[in-house]
Amino acid sequence: MTLSTLDALGIDKYFDAIVGGDNEDYLKPDPHYINKCLKDFGIEPERAIMVGDMYIDIQTGKNAKITTCAVTYGIGKREDFIKYNPDYIINDMIELKKIIK
Repeated sequence: MTLSTLDALGIDKYFDAIVGGDNEDYLKPDPHYINKCLKDFGIEPERAIMVGDMYIDIQTGKNAKITTCAVTYGIGKREDFIKYNPDYIINDMIELKKIIK
């Protein structure tokens, strides 16, 4: 579903790797796929960020020891994120520009 959505939006070419719910060998909050992508692309963990709209996304990012950013405009609720202590909480995607450099 993710691939067809990205294709329909015309942005699939901007993604080098896509990991979704059908990758059932390691489910969130296991950091396996984050760590694999970091290794495969030669990216240091301190240069990565997990942006998510559910507490389990934040938990997964924390387990991978990368920066985490919770978004309040998706499925999750702000109060659910707070107990997982995300590095950032944003209310609009445009705010992400201030975080990533």
